[in-house]
Amino acid sequence: MKLMKISKLAGRLFFLVSYPLYFRRKLEKTNTTRMFDFDLTIPPTVFHPAFFFSTRIFGDYLRGLSLSGKQVLDMGSGSGLLSLIAAQQGAKILSVDINPRAVDCTRMNAEKNNLAHAITAIQSDLFENVVADSQFDYVIWNPPFFPVEPKDEAANAWKAGKDYRTLSRFAEQAGLFLSPDGRIIVILSTQMSVEEIAHFFTRLGFRVSVVHKHRSFFEKFIIYEFRGAENRSANESAPRPTHASEQ
Repeated sequence: MKLMKISKLAGRLFFLVSYPLYFRRKLEKTNTTRMFDFDLTIPPTVFHPAFFFSTRIFGDYLRGLSLSGKQVLDMGSGSGLLSLIAAQQGAKILSVDINPRAVDCTRMNAEKNNLAHAITAIQSDLFENVVADSQFDYVIWNPPFFPVEPKDEAANAWKAGKDYRTLSRFAEQAGLFLSPDGRIIVILSTQMSVEEIAHFFTRLGFRVSVVHKHRSFFEKFIIYEFRGAENRSANESAPRPTHASEQ
């Protein structure tokens, strides 16, 4: 337990030091990169998948799933890389991000890699602008890791609000958008309060499975799958997202 706390502290210190010295400067200008055989352009404020381990680990896992013909919602799509991986496997994707520049970035990279026919990108705060009663076989998310208040839209990629408020809201709403056999797949890190976050889902009746683990430097990445026939009934009492048409 003590070693885990030291590892978590070391990881956070590494991020706090490296972000202003290296990552911020990189993120303030447009970058290009190639990952998973996709050519990506990433403008300022958009989460850069090449700078962080989580997207690569999640992408590797997604490539092992059978997604042909599936309906997939990519929450917090950022550059659109996870959407591209799923689309290449034959899925139809709804890519969602709160950052308008990330939405434009996802569309641009879908066009650039000849997958625009399979990917629709929208701006939305979680499920707010997702069409009511939409049903997805998979809802995938590489969420923000730090329980800190975001100061702007770009910071939502890293900061989940006090007590992981964004993840709690996601858990309350996600079950409403799952098909009967649908599942939520989320990557978490031991830099986070993993048990607390998993409880956001289990308290609503979701069944939880750990489907993949990967250790990297100061942290271990854990991919969780949440599913269960009880999802829908458990979430009927959850507050529905307010859609633009209802405002």
